[in-house]
Amino acid sequence: KDRGVRTGITVAAVFVSALIQSYALQVFVRPAGIISGGFTGMAMLVERLGELKGLTIPMQVTMLLLNIPVAVLCCKGISFRFTIFSLVQVFLSSIFLQIFNFSPIFTDEVLNVIFGGVIFGSAIVIALRGNASTGGTDFIALFVSNRTGHSIWSYVFFGNAVMYCFYGAIFGWKHAGYSIIFQFISTRIATITNINAV
Repeated sequence: KDRGVRTGITVAAVFVSALIQSYALQVFVRPAGIISGGFTGMAMLVERLGELKGLTIPMQVTMLLLNIPVAVLCCKGISFRFTIFSLVQVFLSSIFLQIFNFSPIFTDEVLNVIFGGVIFGSAIVIALRGNASTGGTDFIALFVSNRTGHSIWSYVFFGNAVMYCFYGAIFGWKHAGYSIIFQFISTRIATITNINAV
């Protein structure tokens, strides 16, 4: 019975997290012309680069293509249950981005960055509370942490910084700066909850 309740809570958390994440991306992140960190940010960057070349590369497809192989490689070092539900979260986010069309609320970029960071961070928290994640670099960071006992979040941050510099060089440094602020806010929202995923 307890296991069933636990699974039900995880399913609900994953569903709500994915819905909130897709909402934040459509309502705040895209209108601000920014990208998030990690694999979601990479997927957004690929989508934007495709647009420059006249190509349609949906970020939801890239999200799945990036997450699945990494999850497979890392699942032996992370809880299998955690990995599966995290992949479900990524899959649902991809689906919601396709089937929903949320309209922007603000025209002001700063408001989009602030509110987007808070709401996106909340989606991460909800997933972690349900013993899952939003995928991406979480898989790699948890795998290395479980295997070595060392955190690599500083390297993840450095990787994001390099991606933002690349984004800024192509699409403008203002958007890169706003992306960093957005990432800082969303990360702080997640970390101040002091959650340790299993």
